[in-house]
Amino acid sequence: MTVQAADQYAKPRRLTAAQRVLSILGVFDIENSALSLSEISRRTGLTLSTTHRLVNELREWGALSRDADGRYSIGLRILELGTTSQGLRLREVALPYLEDLQHVVRANIHLAVADGHDVIYIESLRCRDGVPVPSRLGGRWPMHATGTGLVLLANASQEFQEEVLSSKLRRFTEFTPTEPDALRHRLAEIRRSGVAIIENQLTYDARAIAVPIRGPRDRVVAAVGLTTPIESPSPYALVPALAATARAISRALGAPSAGGGRRPADTRRRVPTPAESPIPGSATAPPPGLATAPSPSPPTPSAPGPATPPARPPARPPMPAPSPATPATPAAAATPGRNGRTGSGRNGHDRAADYENAIMAQR
Repeated sequence: MTVQAADQYAKPRRLTAAQRVLSILGVFDIENSALSLSEISRRTGLTLSTTHRLVNELREWGALSRDADGRYSIGLRILELGTTSQGLRLREVALPYLEDLQHVVRANIHLAVADGHDVIYIESLRCRDGVPVPSRLGGRWPMHATGTGLVLLANASQEFQEEVLSSKLRRFTEFTPTEPDALRHRLAEIRRSGVAIIENQLTYDARAIAVPIRGPRDRVVAAVGLTTPIESPSPYALVPALAATARAISRALGAPSAGGGRRPADTRRRVPTPAESPIPGSATAPPPGLATAPSPSPPTPSAPGPATPPARPPARPPMPAPSPATPATPAAAATPGRNGRTGSGRNGHDRAADYENAIMAQR
């Protein structure tokens, strides 16, 4: 009883100045994007005078903005800081490939990274006729309830997996996995196969497919996923396109297993400049038949006399008979690409065609 009384009347822990500022920024979310001063004070537990002082300092710095009704919201300075994060740089690299993928599969596309026990969507592309899902750009969801989260959790360390599995796992539907043993078996299967396929775990009538994205040291740094209606065809028909997208993003990030970080050898023949021309008779002299032109000698002054007509140039030797033409091999012939240019350059339409061919091959 004595201990309980002591705990009951113990003084609350005093927040530092940084904690008070961060608590103010933390009260804003998607459902509470604009709050009054009294609402901020009530949600943070700070006194009204302290809230007023800190909110004004945040507004002057640009972290908060105030509308005509006196309500506060997150300012553009926070958005400016967010653009420097590693997650948004990853988004810039991945976005062209995600758009190509959506063009082929016609589904909602998500790009997610891990943050603690949750995943955060750093990109969310909605399809016009796609399945309704609660995901959004910047949305946060528990790892165990999403396809991208299960992929990231399956490729995490054993210690981190046990940390997540030993925590309280929230159930969103009756199909949300919350049993640690069942989750361990599922994570092992996802790590072995490289793909996660879930149904009705976060919301009903939705199927999610996700695969990992690797970084410069082949470590999993993100996951890309798509959501389709539960009545859509076999999810395995979409895996090749999704895996090709993840491999292309991993290659752009420099993942060795995806061929990233390799510079192709330059096989083009370099033409030497006049200053680099070899000296005749040396080890680097040109082969027979490729003589170099002699340097012109300066004119010698002579006594004035009658003008001499210029000498006629020597007769040109007869041209040799043409040899039979050798047909060009298919490897040497330049073929026009889809973009109308010759060569092996590939644009977004080429990548989309590869994805579509991979899907059709599975049907």
